[in-house]
Amino acid sequence: MNTRKSIVNPLMLVCACLLGVGSSQAEESAKVTVTVKPLSMLLAYPERSAPATVVSLNHSQISAELAARIEQIYVRVGDRVKKGAKLVRLDCRDQKLALDAARSRFRLAQKELDRAVTLRQSSNIAEQNYAQAETEMEQAKIVRQQQQVLVGRCLITAPFQGVVTARIAATGGLAAPGTPLVELLDIEHL
Repeated sequence: MNTRKSIVNPLMLVCACLLGVGSSQAEESAKVTVTVKPLSMLLAYPERSAPATVVSLNHSQISAELAARIEQIYVRVGDRVKKGAKLVRLDCRDQKLALDAARSRFRLAQKELDRAVTLRQSSNIAEQNYAQAETEMEQAKIVRQQQQVLVGRCLITAPFQGVVTARIAATGGLAAPGTPLVELLDIEHL
């Protein structure tokens, strides 16, 4: 048994030495050189492309709301316009004359109603005649307001801020309701 110990002990010592020598070599070979770089240099952003179409929320063909000759077009293609800017002015002499006539009819109806009120207070007018004078005055008022609206449509303004992309009509041409005169693109709301 002693002989066994005498053989085993030196063998263990030799194994331990070999392991120790091997581990120092493994430590030396395990040393790695490290280089340090900022993260921004290491990040790579892959480029990707995707075809797309940008569409505006407002892209309108501005047209006349009444039939009239075009007197003036205030804009050209590429012009930037603000909301309410003048685009086109129409010849509205007919509409202005109709407005003057409506105002005259309204004044006459108002006088007739005033006279009917005076007569009614003294009980010298039939209720039917008074009601008729009142109705004629209301109708004349409505016709006057309609003519004011038509005259207001003689000047066509930009409904929103944008860029003129097309000028379809020409000065001297005839504008008809629904016929496009100018095309406007809103570049703020894409």
